[in-house]
Amino acid sequence: MTGNLMSTFGIDAGALGNLVAYYYYIYTPMQLPVGVLMDRYGPRRLLVFACLLCVIGSFWFASASHASALGGSRLLTGLGSAFAFVGVMKLASSWLPEIVLP
Repeated sequence: MTGNLMSTFGIDAGALGNLVAYYYYIYTPMQLPVGVLMDRYGPRRLLVFACLLCVIGSFWFASASHASALGGSRLLTGLGSAFAFVGVMKLASSWLPEIVLP
């Protein structure tokens, strides 16, 4: 896939590495705000919203015609994915029983 992306969009390896990193540029700093949002609004609505962001970002990536659109789609997918891990932890803490070790 990397070779196809590089040849189709005319980018070098450095630009491709930066494109891959766009996902983590938004994913990592959003963990704390997403935790606050999960506590305030609950995981149900937020996880549906996050899935929609990931779907839109994935379709945008698949239909991109410029390298800048690829970057934007990776940012959008990373933003939606930021809700996934925090949402699972929130659901696990409320649905699963607490385990007390001796």
